[in-house]
Amino acid sequence: FDRVVAPVAIPTNTTSKEASAVYFKVYLRIRPHISPTVELVNNGLSNRVRTFPPKESAAAKNAMNIDGHANGGGGTGRSSVQVKEYGFTKVLGPDVGQREAYAATAHGLVEGLFEKSTGNSRAPKKSALLFAYGITNAGKTHTIMGGDDDPGIMPRTLAHIFRKLEADGGATQTEMSLHLSYLEIHNEQIFDLLAVTPPKGKRSALRLVDMNGHIRVKGLTSHKVERVDQGLELIEQARTQMQKSSTNLNSGSSRSHSVCQLELSSPGDDKDDTPIIMWIVDLAGSERAKRTGVMAMSAQQREASKINTSLMNLMKCLKQIVS
Repeated sequence: FDRVVAPVAIPTNTTSKEASAVYFKVYLRIRPHISPTVELVNNGLSNRVRTFPPKESAAAKNAMNIDGHANGGGGTGRSSVQVKEYGFTKVLGPDVGQREAYAATAHGLVEGLFEKSTGNSRAPKKSALLFAYGITNAGKTHTIMGGDDDPGIMPRTLAHIFRKLEADGGATQTEMSLHLSYLEIHNEQIFDLLAVTPPKGKRSALRLVDMNGHIRVKGLTSHKVERVDQGLELIEQARTQMQKSSTNLNSGSSRSHSVCQLELSSPGDDKDDTPIIMWIVDLAGSERAKRTGVMAMSAQQREASKINTSLMNLMKCLKQIVS
């Protein structure tokens, strides 16, 4: 999965390329697989990986070995042309658990929300964005949500935030509060996953608006959270409303991008103050109809087309920012 974060302040003499490296961090988590097509370089110490085609794929059969001989049906597919190498901020191998994944990716973001400004103010300073990106059935939702016995990033984030709220000499939620919102983007429309569903079951799409210089979703409900278990209940309620369907690769494939918004506020905050928010985004996976078995002209194909287009646009935005 990829992560985009803003963990530290950028010095004034930093170049644009250096600034991009500070603001954007990309982590790769490798899901265990019986026939892996990726390997760690230098046992993962270099934070680089090599990829190669599956042994029985057409790409592997047509590849040329380094000595120039065709692989045929029994080759490895690991030719000088077919093997590619990529670098990341950090590579999390197949043996990495949820606790280590959280420590590497989200822990610093939550700490940054509470970083004190100059003086005695306890007001948080930095918002953060964390998202999971990858093909369908890559393990994105597992990384974000986890299970009851081994929670993922979102439950651990909630617990971490409340530990911070209760720290610093007994500071409590009377000084700072947490509000949670949850939305999904389905077929390029925004829906509130915590809104009351009308009797006929048809949801109303929301729209983006500019509010005091900040882009907001008009009409998105916000729920005050006072305990971790209350927050988890809201998250579970929201996720039951998400658009899902079965494909050849995933029996519960997400058909939308979901966004959990955790907003911190203090009693003295002005309406024009920059809000401090952590967004946790579980992106729908990119798809190929040949692999997923989605029928042409079906609702699933339309969803897949919208998903792939939105992910392509997202990548264009990130490339433009980095460049």
